[in-house]
This record gives sequence, C-alpha cells and structure tokens, in this order.
Amino acid sequence: MKKITTIAAAIVVATLSSTAMAGEWFAGIEGGKAYNKVAVSGADKSESNDKAKSKFYGVKVGKYLDDNIRVYGTLSRNKFNDAKDKDIKAQKSLMLSSDYVFMEGSPVRPFVGGSIGATRLEVAGKSKTGLAYGAQAGVMSQVGPVDLELGLKYLGNNAKLKHDNGQAKLKNSRQAYLSASYRF
Repeated sequence: MKKITTIAAAIVVATLSSTAMAGEWFAGIEGGKAYNKVAVSGADKSESNDKAKSKFYGVKVGKYLDDNIRVYGTLSRNKFNDAKDKDIKAQKSLMLSSDYVFMEGSPVRPFVGGSIGATRLEVAGKSKTGLAYGAQAGVMSQVGPVDLELGLKYLGNNAKLKHDNGQAKLKNSRQAYLSASYRF
C-alpha cells in the first residue's frame, strides 16, 4: 500500500507542478479488451504459459503542457473473464504517463508515449504490488471540449504472487482501448 501511496503522491506533484505552464486540464474514462500472458507454476515446478482475455476500464486525469505534450495519471482495473482458483483474478494499476501528440491542428492526431507506475495482482484471496511499465500509441480527435481516443497499450510488470502450491505472474498485457476525455 505504501508503494501505491508514494506513486499517487508523485502523480499529484508532477501534475500540479505543471500548473504554471500554459495548457488545459482533462479528465476522462477508458475501457477495452486485453490479451494477457500469464505464467502459473505449481508445487512440482512445472510452469504453464497461458493466454487470458480480459476486459478493463479506468479513469484518467491530466494536463496538456503544450499543444503536443500531455501528462496524466490513470487508475485502471483489468478483470479476467475465466479465472480459475489459482489464476490471477484481477489487476489494478496506477500509472503516470506522458504522450507526444503529432500533427497540431489536424482533425485526427496520432500519439505515442510511455508509462510507469504500480500494479496490484489478486490471486486466491491474496494480493501483491509491483512495478509496472509500458508504452501506448493511437489516434485522437477533438470534438469541441471532448477528446476521443482509440489506441493500443503494452504493459509489463514485475509482480509475482506466491500461493499455496506455486506462484502466478502476469507477464504482460496488450490492450486495445477507447477513451473519452473532457478538457477544462
């Protein structure tokens, strides 16, 4: 819990320290589908590498530092569809991200960026927090004060959770998402 509190404080400080710069604040929601690579090992040291589908949703708050650079924090939950007893049930992430948005003034603008933060895995009533990192790319379009975004994310982490007969690890998550943000 201390790691998540520290990362949340860093996100707030990084976002609020940019208030002297020109730019607009934004808040939004996102959701989509994820394709996850999961490793589960048993007491006999055998490991199975499975692919698991999931749905995720989240909220984000941030600021445009100028017309091409945005910084934001995202809190999201990745819920696994067909989780078994010893499998990963859910993943929660708190991420700090920055994107470079290309083609200023164009109706459709591509972007690319990176993320770092914390992730929390839940397996069989237990949870473990670890470092998370990733990259994202996509396209966005502004309709009045609303940004609509379609993108792809890659998230990796180092969280491993030991359970009764082995351990579970979410190796990575590849996500396709749709997002809507309101600028103010």
